[in-house]
Amino acid sequence: MVVFFKLFLSIIFGPFIDMLAMIGAFILSLLSSLLLIFLIKKSVIYKVIPILILITLCLIFFSPLRFDFSRKLYYQINKGRLHKIEAILSENPEIEEMSDLQRHHKNINEKSFSDKDIVKNKKQIQAKFGDYLKETHIDIDIIVQLRNLMDRSEIIEIRNYDKYLLCTIDGFIDNEFGVLKLKDGTLKEGDSIEPWGFRIVTLEEIGDGWYYWAAT
Repeated sequence: MVVFFKLFLSIIFGPFIDMLAMIGAFILSLLSSLLLIFLIKKSVIYKVIPILILITLCLIFFSPLRFDFSRKLYYQINKGRLHKIEAILSENPEIEEMSDLQRHHKNINEKSFSDKDIVKNKKQIQAKFGDYLKETHIDIDIIVQLRNLMDRSEIIEIRNYDKYLLCTIDGFIDNEFGVLKLKDGTLKEGDSIEPWGFRIVTLEEIGDGWYYWAAT
């Protein structure tokens, strides 16, 4: 994903939408090409239009040219939510890690579950993490608020480190991307990023100390 999908439409529209859009466009182009071969008999030019569309899509998705508009657009759309997430974590430093609680692996700090359940509301969070939150004196309403902000911002995980606040939007195997807020110190392409030590291949400022990052 880091190598091929330069548009990163999933930053705006949700995980894997860029991949699905590409696959869907390819399939539609191929099907329409086959149909036009049989339906249009007068002019050859109309038959090759879908092929031209397919070639154009290939150039867009696999071109070395960079289409970075979606990253800054994502920030403008979600600026208020990102700042709110930052403020909540600043006021509640006991929350160090949290997933969106909707995927197979769910965690709040070191407390984790792996199951098929989707955890969205306060009652569901209470059922899964109630005892842990009580033991660690973490306000469940703060967790509910964070989860909602993450959901609306297409963030699947947050990690709050001393040097930066890391928000993961999506990833596949050892490729991940998202946004981060630098707190103290510097970060540059080629550096490793916590917690897995992936190497940063893209680091682009998108506004107010927030950066788009991609790592592999």
